Amino acid sequence: MDGFLNVNKPAGLTSHDVVYRVRRWTGEQQVGHAGTLDPDATGVLPLGLGYGTRLLEFWPEPKVYVARIEFGIETDSYDAAGQVVATMGTSCITPERIAAALPQFEGEISQRPPRFSAVKHQGQRMYHLARQGVVVEPPPRPVHIYSLRAEGWEPPVLTLRMTCGRGAYVRSLAHDLGEALGSCAHLQRLERVQDGGFLVAAGLSLEQIEQGFIAGEGEQWLYPLDFPLQNWPWIELNSDQERELLMGRNVVAGEHAVRPGSGPAAMAPNDGVQARVRGLGPGGGLVALLEPQPSRHVWHPFKVFPPR
Repeated sequence: MDGFLNVNKPAGLTSHDVVYRVRRWTGEQQVGHAGTLDPDATGVLPLGLGYGTRLLEFWPEPKVYVARIEFGIETDSYDAAGQVVATMGTSCITPERIAAALPQFEGEISQRPPRFSAVKHQGQRMYHLARQGVVVEPPPRPVHIYSLRAEGWEPPVLTLRMTCGRGAYVRSLAHDLGEALGSCAHLQRLERVQDGGFLVAAGLSLEQIEQGFIAGEGEQWLYPLDFPLQNWPWIELNSDQERELLMGRNVVAGEHAVRPGSGPAAMAPNDGVQARVRGLGPGGGLVALLEPQPSRHVWHPFKVFPPR
C-alpha cells in the first residue's frame, strides 16, 4: 500500500499515536509523517505509507498555521500544557504595536526552539531532558517565516496566521513576540491548516480512516506516490527502460523529452537539485527518481520503486 494520507489530527494525540493507529488499521507497517504536530495541536498531518515513507524527505513547503497567542502569561513549554513561570501586564499591547512588531519575525530568522521540543541534545530529545529537570538551552537555528498576519485581537489573545518552512516553532514565535512587546506570552491553541499540497478542509478524521480501511475502502483516499513531486520535471519510460531501471541500471539520456512539472509554485522545492526528474512508467506510475550523469549521457536512478 503506497501513497499518502491527509489526516486531520485531533488534539490529545501525538503524531506517533496517529502513525501507530494507521499502521494497525491499514496493515501497512511502513508508515511515517512529514512533520510532528504537538499533542494539543490539531490539523494537517501528512502520512506516507509504504514507498511513500521514502519520499517524505521531499515533502514540499509551505506549512500554514492559525495560532491563538495569549499575552501576559509565560509557561515553561511556551504553550498551554506547561507550567506558568511568569505573569505580566498586557496594557502595553495594542493592535498597532503588534502590527509594527511582526515584520521583525518574517524572512530568514534565527529562532531558538523550546526546551520542551523534539530537538535532540547529545542523542536525547529535549522534552525528555526537560521533564527530568535537566535545563539545556537549545541553540538557535535558522528558519524561514514567509508571512505573519494578525487575524483577530480579543485582549489578551491574538489570532495569528503564520506561513513558514520546515523547523519553525509557533510556540517560540509566541514567546518571542511577547518579549518584543514588553510582556510575555504563550501559545494557547494551534491548528495546521496547510502542509504542502494538503489542506485541512480535505483532511480525514481518524474515525473515517478506521472505518474506511475496516470496510476495505480506505485506499480510495491515498494520494499517488509522486504527489509531493508534482513540480519535478519528468520523463516517460517504455517497458524496456522501466525494466532496466528496476534492476538498478542506467538509461540513456537524450532519448526522452524532459517535461515540466505541473504542481503549484508553493510546491516548488526540489531538494535544491533542479536536474533531478521523475521516471514514469507506461501506465503513468512512479518507477524511479533519476539524476543525470552528463559525462556518461545517462540517467542514474537514486530511488527505485519496484512493484510490491
